[in-house]
Amino acid sequence: MTTTDDAPICPRGRSGRAAPLTPDDRRAQILTSVVPLIRERGVDVSTRELADAAGVAEGTLFRVFPDKTALLVAAVRHAIELATAPGPGRRELLEIDRTLPLEERLSRVIAVSNARMSAIVELMGLMRSIVMRHPELAEGAPDHAARHARLQEGHTFLVETITEVIGPDLPRLRIPVDRVVDLMQTLVVAGQLPWIGSHPPLDPAEVAAVLVRGVLTDRGTP
Repeated sequence: MTTTDDAPICPRGRSGRAAPLTPDDRRAQILTSVVPLIRERGVDVSTRELADAAGVAEGTLFRVFPDKTALLVAAVRHAIELATAPGPGRRELLEIDRTLPLEERLSRVIAVSNARMSAIVELMGLMRSIVMRHPELAEGAPDHAARHARLQEGHTFLVETITEVIGPDLPRLRIPVDRVVDLMQTLVVAGQLPWIGSHPPLDPAEVAAVLVRGVLTDRGTP
């Protein structure tokens, strides 16, 4: 059930009364709330459904966003930023048992990367659907410098984390660990793109097996 325009979702203060959200906080709260619904229903979701997901009245949505399209674009961009940020997944990666065989460790790394890449591909597809309906949205020049810096930050984070995961097996590598990460990411991305081949997404164990047998100098236990 939606709230009325006079009763937006707000945190409670010590007095028990709802403390008003700042405009930025309210915007962020709405975006976070509607993203799961957009991913489930796509861009044809109604404004009423979006308002219900956010816990506000439709009028509240349109005091924060000029129209439904602006809300959809902002929500998908917000989700893409979260999905491409270097932080998510780090905890899962660092919890991988270092006593496992290298191939199993890398398989678990790839499983985390697969989930992240799958979300990114899905979100990019949603953004493409929005732009196809509203071509004028494609006219804005993207900030390539910021995007490149973000990608570099993510790559650096991944190299550092995977270096920790590989740990004692680093001397067994015949190429630098950053190149191992590049190869892994190439296989992960290719395995998630639906238009490459007629197969389902590559299984993490398959990717790990191919990767390990190509990057080790010895023929010992993978």
